[in-house]
Amino acid sequence: MAAAIPTSRRLGLKGRRSLMTSPQALRHALPSGDLINAILQYADVSVDMGGGRTLLRLSARKREDVVITGPLGREAPRLADVAVLWDEDEGEIVRVLDAASGDHLEPVPAWTPPPPPAMEEEPLFELTPAALAYLAASGGRC
Repeated sequence: MAAAIPTSRRLGLKGRRSLMTSPQALRHALPSGDLINAILQYADVSVDMGGGRTLLRLSARKREDVVITGPLGREAPRLADVAVLWDEDEGEIVRVLDAASGDHLEPVPAWTPPPPPAMEEEPLFELTPAALAYLAASGGRC
């Protein structure tokens, strides 16, 4: 009985090419740099996530724009699945979220400033009896 041959060896070049470019394979592939750049460049939906981070996406109207989808080709439908978490302070991508792979963004608690340090009671300024006597003698004139 023959041993099982791995799928990659059983398929010829044409079979592998069609397997890797099938719609199902494209859905499960990582987002390309072109797709991520399109989201960064054309994002019209932004959600403030707190801490200087913004979630960027494309609206349905933008996802139908030929200027955006044309260069992406068969990967264009993935625009609905992918979002980019952008850090405004650092000017960099924090995370690329892909709903097709089951990636979801965990809610991040809103940043709250730390409470101010406990204020100690200021010592009260009190006039000494000598100062009160001086003020009384001078009539309040210095």
